[in-house]
Amino acid sequence: MMTSKRRVISVSVVQAGLVLGGLYAFISLIFSVFLVLFGVIAMASGAGSSDAAAAMGGGLGMIVIAIVIPIAYGAAGFIGGVIMAAVYNMIAKMTGGIEVTVAEVM
Repeated sequence: MMTSKRRVISVSVVQAGLVLGGLYAFISLIFSVFLVLFGVIAMASGAGSSDAAAAMGGGLGMIVIAIVIPIAYGAAGFIGGVIMAAVYNMIAKMTGGIEVTVAEVM
């Protein structure tokens, strides 16, 4: 197997932001499923009680939060990715970048 060293001297700023934004949104979406589940359980368990309005409000609040969190995390991931890629590009100019060893696959 033939290997060679390559150097990452620059990262696309917008592409890094898009990838990290997508990753953050996807990961938070997984956790949001549990928030929706807990929200439905809270609404169902409080439906017949004297404090049904509070249970419904809390359950709906969890469902709304479950919708907002992936959007907020995706936006934060995009902004963080853009900042980190820009910082990497500045530092890579001074240091030469990260060296990686790659192999040719057939």
